Parts: sequence; C-alpha cells; structure tokens
Amino acid sequence: MSQSINIRIPFKAAAVLVSKRKRRGDHVTVGKALNTNRMEKWFGFYFSLKALTTSGKITNFLSQIELIKAVTRKESTTTIYSYIHQCERLGLIRKDGTDLHLSSWEKCFDKLNLAYHDKVQFIEFRYEDISHIKAIPEYHIEAAEIAESSHFSLRAIAKKINQNVQLKQLLGIRPDHHATLEDARRLFDLQLESFATGKIGSLVTSEEDYQLLHSVQACPFRSSASLIKARAQGFLKSTIQHIARVKRKLSQLGLAIVQDLSCNSEARKRANSEFFYRAWDKQNSQPRWNLPTEVSVFAQIA
Repeated sequence: MSQSINIRIPFKAAAVLVSKRKRRGDHVTVGKALNTNRMEKWFGFYFSLKALTTSGKITNFLSQIELIKAVTRKESTTTIYSYIHQCERLGLIRKDGTDLHLSSWEKCFDKLNLAYHDKVQFIEFRYEDISHIKAIPEYHIEAAEIAESSHFSLRAIAKKINQNVQLKQLLGIRPDHHATLEDARRLFDLQLESFATGKIGSLVTSEEDYQLLHSVQACPFRSSASLIKARAQGFLKSTIQHIARVKRKLSQLGLAIVQDLSCNSEARKRANSEFFYRAWDKQNSQPRWNLPTEVSVFAQIA
C-alpha cells in the first residue's frame, strides 16, 4: 500500500548543520576527510524518523524496519542500529526496548543552540509515496539550507522593492500593496530579459526605466564561494569540488533543478557600474552577464 510522507527540516536548523564539519584524524589536512559532517547525517536520520510519527514514538521499530530503511535510505539493519545509537548519544532518540522515543522539536532546537518558539517554520519535502524517496537524509538538509537561503534572499529583495515607490510603479504593484516573493523573483527574471534584449520590451522602454529596473540586485542565488562560506567550520572549509558534487546530487536525487545562468546583451555600454556587465564574450563580441548557478529546490515552506 502506498504511503505519503512529508520530511520536514526546521528553519535555521539546516544552516547550522551544514557547517558542523569535523576533522577525521589528527593529521588530515586535505581531501575528503575535511568534508565529513557526521552531525548532518545523524540529524538527517532523526528528521526522517520524525516524518514517520506524529506522537514522537515509533512502537516496535523492528516490525517497521523496512519502512525505516525506505525513508532513511539505509540498506542494513546494522546501520539502522548504529544511527539509533548515535542519535541516543546526542539525546535525539531514547530507545526503550524495541520502542523509539523521538525528542521534541524544542529539544532539537536546544541541541542546535537555536531559540525555539511556537510558530516554527519548516522546509518540507513532500512525497506521494515513500518509495519515491531517493535521497539519503543529509541531502534533504543540504537542499533545505539552499531553499531557506533563497527564501530569505527573496524576502530581502521584496523589502527593497517596497522601499522604492518608482520601482513598484514600474512593476505594476499598487502603492498600497506590498511586494511579494513572486514579485521579487519576477524582478530578477525581468532584469535578465532586459539585459539580454538591450531594453527592448513593453516594460522597459527608456534608459531611465532600464536604470530603475536594475537599481536593485535581484539575484536570489549564491555563488560557490558563498556556499563554501556557509559550510565552513572554523578553518575547516568545504571545496569547489564538494559544492559541485552537492549540486549534482541534488539534481540526480530529484531534490532540485540546477542550471547555469548567463546571458549576452545587445547593449554595448554599461547600464550600471555596480551590477553590469560582468564579462565580455570575445567569440560573440558582446557584454556577458555571468550569474551564480540557479538551484531551485523542490520544497515548500510550511
């Protein structure tokens, strides 16, 4: 029988967990060992189990072992026991015979040194059937961190739109209405379009309109350097190769659409010295705008 499931990652939890890197071995200085994040694995396992119960208790987990394997993507019962043991050490799970008692969200926040409140928001991954889950738990956390960052970026962009009456008017937003996240994303799409076409279009008809449209930096996506910074723990840093692998895995596992963003322009002069243009396409002899990779995560804010 099919069973739908929602895996939820609390707001801010993913941002904390992606930075929980630790050195494996006293003499390791480079390579894969620096990309080890066991906290991400263990908390990811806990979040997956939380999706299986609303009461916080999994009764006789051995009778549900195949279900647990499916939602956590673990193939071995021994591995399940190992993860349960590590979560017990962290205080996320209490094992009582064959019953598992999962800690509350409040205690989870306490373990991450986050302030808990009654109106916690979640990044939610919705599956119509558990068999559709392809991602191991830590990739839900990686995807949630990116989705949360994009959400906050769009909120910041919407705030900038609201502070600019002329820009609101250009975008067709009523003076008594507030710009939404959809308006923020639309601004970015319009910037791309106007840069590529050199101000040709029904919305941007003059140099003044063009300057106004590009008066706000509306790209909600982060560069690889920013993603690395978010995943740094002290002097232990991620790498370009690791970030590339994360993006590739998110795409392969059906958690996100990943695509490079760049476009050439018909206009030869700079429209804005702060944002445009970033490069020159020698082959086509045109200005070129190179942007951070777009990572659109298939998750909802709940």
